[in-house]
Amino acid sequence: IKNQYIEMEPRLKGRLKVWPTGIDADRFKPTANMRRNQVLIYHKDESDQFCYRVEYMLRKEFGFRTKIIKYGNYDLKEYVRELDKSEFMVVLTRSESQGIFYPEAWSMDVPTIVFEPNYYKWGRKPYHGEERAGDISTCPYLSEKTGARWFEMRELREVLDRMKEGDINLHQGNGFLKI
Repeated sequence: IKNQYIEMEPRLKGRLKVWPTGIDADRFKPTANMRRNQVLIYHKDESDQFCYRVEYMLRKEFGFRTKIIKYGNYDLKEYVRELDKSEFMVVLTRSESQGIFYPEAWSMDVPTIVFEPNYYKWGRKPYHGEERAGDISTCPYLSEKTGARWFEMRELREVLDRMKEGDINLHQGNGFLKI
């Protein structure tokens, strides 16, 4: 990833440091016997209209209660509290530099259903910059144990249908941390 950033912005050569990190699995531990009765929508940098389309589908077509948290507008205690009440989390983001919130969710046994647009804008401000496309992932460590990807609304609907029918079980996220 370091080399990818340098390729995109050569001025960063010699100035980037790799920062391996982990999470506190004791802090991000699900509460025993907690009733999980909502879907958490993690809204980072997609449009509000897109977020509301996703929320509408979850509520009206599938009957889920939803809670939206907006990147930069919540604190850690709120995030942990909302994860603890969530059956799964739908992630709406075009890019992710660190992605620490993913293993935090997985540690809480909250699978992530991740929007993968396969492009992002490279620039100092969101949506102002050069568009990059290709094999780009907003969640490169996502697996069948921790969640699912979707690219179009119909694919999100398919994932939700398969979950409803019991064809896929995404509640294995906590095992990711024990690899």
